[in-house]
Amino acid sequence: MNKIKSIFIVLVFSIFTFSCSKDDDTLVLPVIEYAEENPLNGYLETSGYNQDQVSSIDNPSIVEAGFSFKPVFNGKINSLKAWIPASNNSLRVTIWDNETQTAIRTEIVNVTSANVPSIKTIEPLFLLKNKEYTITMNSNDYYIKTKTDGTAAEYPIAVGNIVITSYREGYGAAQTFPQGTQPDYYNGNCSFSFQRTE
Repeated sequence: MNKIKSIFIVLVFSIFTFSCSKDDDTLVLPVIEYAEENPLNGYLETSGYNQDQVSSIDNPSIVEAGFSFKPVFNGKINSLKAWIPASNNSLRVTIWDNETQTAIRTEIVNVTSANVPSIKTIEPLFLLKNKEYTITMNSNDYYIKTKTDGTAAEYPIAVGNIVITSYREGYGAAQTFPQGTQPDYYNGNCSFSFQRTE
């Protein structure tokens, strides 16, 4: 009788252990780490604005310039990238909510050398899919990028998991949402590293 009892206890314990380990296996989901992507080069190539570039240095007009975009998936911005034709230890880069036209993140990027990209890692800024945002920089030193034939780009422009919806610009040092759009050139050179989270 004791032998049967012992076998029964071992059998129940084995079933319970197997069952628990099976449950644990089914609960563990693989974590997908998506690669970071920067849409600027793809935007310039698709628009044709990588064909001709003029440097504007110490322009009398300060420009708030960049582009509007929508993420295809929820994700986050992990870093900012800017390069201009002059050094600037206090280049203001802003990310805007287009619907409210308010700044949701402002960062100062230290551009230590002219014509060399400067990257600033930031506290992640989470973005919602299909919501429209704008990234701009405020400077009187910038590149004016056009097509060699002077024609306009066709928006929207899809680059990976980002859709560029328009070029944006405003004038002055005040931090105000850039209302202007121009289809036939791009001023600036600021962008971001986006990482999908879903």
